Amino acid sequence: MKSNLVNTPINVSELIESKMNKKFKYNLLIWTFLLMLLEGFDVGSLSFAAPILIEQLDITRSTFGIVFSAGTFGLMLGGFIFGFLGDTFGRKKSLMFSILMFSIFTLMTALADSISSFIIYRFLVCLGLGVTVPLSIVLVNEYAPNNAKGRWVATMFVGFPLGMAIGGVIAAWLLNHFDWHSIFIVGGIAPLLTLVFLLYKLPESLKFLVIKNKSREHIIKLVKQIDSTTKITKETKFIVNNDETNVKFSPKLLFEKELKFVTPIIWVVSITSSFVVYFMNSWLPTL
Repeated sequence: MKSNLVNTPINVSELIESKMNKKFKYNLLIWTFLLMLLEGFDVGSLSFAAPILIEQLDITRSTFGIVFSAGTFGLMLGGFIFGFLGDTFGRKKSLMFSILMFSIFTLMTALADSISSFIIYRFLVCLGLGVTVPLSIVLVNEYAPNNAKGRWVATMFVGFPLGMAIGGVIAAWLLNHFDWHSIFIVGGIAPLLTLVFLLYKLPESLKFLVIKNKSREHIIKLVKQIDSTTKITKETKFIVNNDETNVKFSPKLLFEKELKFVTPIIWVVSITSSFVVYFMNSWLPTL
C-alpha cells in the first residue's frame, strides 16, 4: 500500500495549481516583466531615432515609412514562425534564440548607413521581437494557477508599454549626450546582458517538458523548485491533465462550429488594433 502511494504519478498541472510557491512565482514574473521592458524599448528604438535619421538620410517621412512597414511585417512573421518553434523545441529555447536574434540585429542597426540597410535590419530585428511577447505570455500562462492567469499575464505585460515610455526618456538623454547610434547600441547590449541571466533564472515550461517527455532531471528540478516537499522516487512518473495532453492542433479547429464566425472577427480586431498601436508608437515620436 505504501509502495503504491509513493509511486503514484505526479500531476504537474495539479502541482502548479495548488503548490506554487511565491519565490518561483516572483522569479518568473520579474524576469518576464524585465524582458517586456526591453521589448518595449527595442520596439520603440527606431521611432526615437527616426527624426534625426530622416534628416541625415535626407529622405521624406513617407519614404522612411517603408522601414516601419518592414518592422511590422517582421513582427507578424516572427510570431508565426517562432510560435511553431516554441511548440517543438520549447518555450525557453525559442525565447532565448529570439532575444539573441533581435539583440544582434539591433546592434547592427547602429552600422546602417542607407534606407535599404535600415529596412533589412529592422525586418530582422522585428522578426525576433515578434515572438518575445507571445512566448512570454505562453510561459507565464502555463505556470499560473487557473484563477490567476489573467493577473499574472497582465502584471508581466505592463512592462511592454512601460519600456516604451521609459525608453523615450532614455533615448532623449542619449541623443543629448551622444548620437542616434547610441540608442541601438544600448538597445542591443541590454538584452544580451539580460540573456545571460535568463539562461539560468528563467524556467522552461514544466508542462511542455512532461508532455514532450523531455529530461527527467530537468522535470524533477522544476518540481522541487515549485514544491520542495514533493516526494519523488526513481519510479515516479510525471503527467499533466488529460485535456492538456490530448490536444492536437489543426487550423481547421479554428473554424469549427461557432468559431467559423468568431475566429475571423478576433483576427480582424487583433490586426487592426495592433496596426493602430504600432502606427501610433512608430510615428508619434517623429511629430
